[in-house]
Amino acid sequence: MNRPAITRTTCARIPTEFGEFKLCHYVNEHDHKEHLAVVMGDVNAMTAENHAEDGVLVRVPLQCFTGDVLGSQRCDCGEQLARAMALIAAEGRGVIVYLRQEGRGIGLENKLRAYNLQDQGYDTVDANLMLGHQADEREYWAAAGILEDLGVTHVRLLTNNPAKIEHLRALGVDVCTRVPIEPTVHADNAGYLETKVARMRHMLGMSAPAPVTAGHGATAPHAPMLQDLRTRLAQHTDPHRPFVTLSYAQSLDGSIAANRAPTRLSGPAAMAMTHALRAAHDAILVGIGTVLADNPRLTVRLVDGASPRPVVLDSKLRMPPDAN
Repeated sequence: MNRPAITRTTCARIPTEFGEFKLCHYVNEHDHKEHLAVVMGDVNAMTAENHAEDGVLVRVPLQCFTGDVLGSQRCDCGEQLARAMALIAAEGRGVIVYLRQEGRGIGLENKLRAYNLQDQGYDTVDANLMLGHQADEREYWAAAGILEDLGVTHVRLLTNNPAKIEHLRALGVDVCTRVPIEPTVHADNAGYLETKVARMRHMLGMSAPAPVTAGHGATAPHAPMLQDLRTRLAQHTDPHRPFVTLSYAQSLDGSIAANRAPTRLSGPAAMAMTHALRAAHDAILVGIGTVLADNPRLTVRLVDGASPRPVVLDSKLRMPPDAN
């Protein structure tokens, strides 16, 4: 397999709360990044007592300073790193290949910029695209080289990401099976995880996210209004007249800028309320002007619930064929 060379420089014993691991340091001339392997037990197929066809338990996470070091709950990275170490420790052998590619390859600075865009209502994919990056810029050649250096020939991959399996197999790694690693879903990461499922093919058995809060554990201010709305919806029994909720956003000066870039008028709490309103209804109606100006998706992503059917008022058939 023709891929950049990667070289092991040294290894050291690392005792952790999960048991004793060996940390190996790797360098290369391709991206000049220092990649790491966290190893427990004998993983070399030529010397391990376990049959090679059983496969070594392997996790290939990407560096996440905010999640791994700070314990940020905007993602599931820190939790899944700890869970992978625990699962490997339970088996007595395995490898975590830690690739230094922060923010799915866009770097820490741009990752923070993407976070700011997400706070304005954009999802993790659109935020990357708005910064001029791809949704996912990760590369896995270093992982393939590290596994080869360690003598790992068959892999049971801890992942929810089918693209990761496809990339590693294309690089010659024998991924014999996938081992799911389910995250904990809560208010701060629910939208992020929903986007992974909807737009990045991640295989997650999503449970219902916790209610969106206003901070410090307080219930979101729109919760009573939504509960009242759901009550009135449940009481509506007229089969000939649909229950209609009118919602609109207006800027402080009463005008919206005349440009084709999305003009954000809502903060995170208001965006969550908007998605909750969508989830409570069977359909959502907008005019063609909204579609042409903002190209909205009109789906439910920030709360639990099904997306409504979009209905667009378009008297002149101007709907673009590539509209969201």
